[in-house]
Amino acid sequence: MQNALDSSFLILATNGEKSYLPSLTIQKNINLNQTELVVLSACQTGLGKEHENGIIGLTRAFQIAGAKNILSTLWEINDAKTPLLMQFFFEELKGQNRSFSYEALRQAILRFKKEIDPNPNYWASFQFFGIPLQR
Repeated sequence: MQNALDSSFLILATNGEKSYLPSLTIQKNINLNQTELVVLSACQTGLGKEHENGIIGLTRAFQIAGAKNILSTLWEINDAKTPLLMQFFFEELKGQNRSFSYEALRQAILRFKKEIDPNPNYWASFQFFGIPLQR
């Protein structure tokens, strides 16, 4: 039987060489206790395998490693338009001096819908996992 913690992983690439960072390694070997936000803006980063203790995947691995909030996706996202949404999101975080709250994502989505494309296929996949913090 395959370990659910090995089923979710990040692929890291340097100079054309790939290496894999599985969920188990993230949650056991990386200390993210000072990390307030992890952004996983690739396809299906919020998915995982059902397990007796819940869903096991990247999002949960980053939470166990200490990240307070994780922004991830539930389905395939558009490679051309997602960077624009992420740009708007980070501008909201920086420009409005907001904590990385749901409100920053909401504002980024509203701007994206108005300026780029209202189609929910481009923005509705994003979800927060964690505890919203207010500053």
